[in-house]
Amino acid sequence: MSLTALSALVLMVSSAGCRRHRSVNLEDGAAVRIINAVSGSEELTLSVNDRDAWHGNRFRSTSGYRGTEPGNYSISMATNAAQAGTSSSVPIRLEKGGVYTVVAVDPKHDGDPLRTLIWKEDRGTPVPQDQARVLFVHAGPDLGPLAFLVNNIVAADATRFAHKSDPMLLNAGTYSFKVIAAESDDVRPVIGPVDVRLEGGRSYTIIAMGRKSTNSLALEAYSDRF
Repeated sequence: MSLTALSALVLMVSSAGCRRHRSVNLEDGAAVRIINAVSGSEELTLSVNDRDAWHGNRFRSTSGYRGTEPGNYSISMATNAAQAGTSSSVPIRLEKGGVYTVVAVDPKHDGDPLRTLIWKEDRGTPVPQDQARVLFVHAGPDLGPLAFLVNNIVAADATRFAHKSDPMLLNAGTYSFKVIAAESDDVRPVIGPVDVRLEGGRSYTIIAMGRKSTNSLALEAYSDRF
């Protein structure tokens, strides 16, 4: 990969905490965001083709979408969290016009490599202006299969660790989200409830993350807004 392509994938945060964005241009390029779901981590390091490319993103935060050049990359991630080793290198192909989400996930067992979830977002199917599209992700390593509830109604059941649900449409508005253990008679919330306002015409990724053992569980919603 050329230095130009490498620099295009770099996501920098200045010492003053002000993010330097590269504008998103889907006509000629691609867009990527990185979400840190590794509990206890204050910083995430992204390496591209075995070269450190970016530092930033504490637990529960996102880089926001950044423009980059299309192409084939190999990425790995590491954090300062004691329980997580460096992730294995993961290939990623960024297509022109594509928008991608990358999630760094806690390992199942302490000392194991980070898990990396990558998917191309569905930007080709418009979301109706009076509805929102919602996708659920299970990133809690010491939790079993989870059920995601919206206003006390199961929206995604038996979602396994390091997996995502099928997307669903909800009418625009404010909803109460919570997570319970799937395949169990115990209906007490594992996480939540958390109120989230869904704007019409937008997509949301809602991630259950953290560890029950360290009291770091969280439920976060991330909008698809550039």
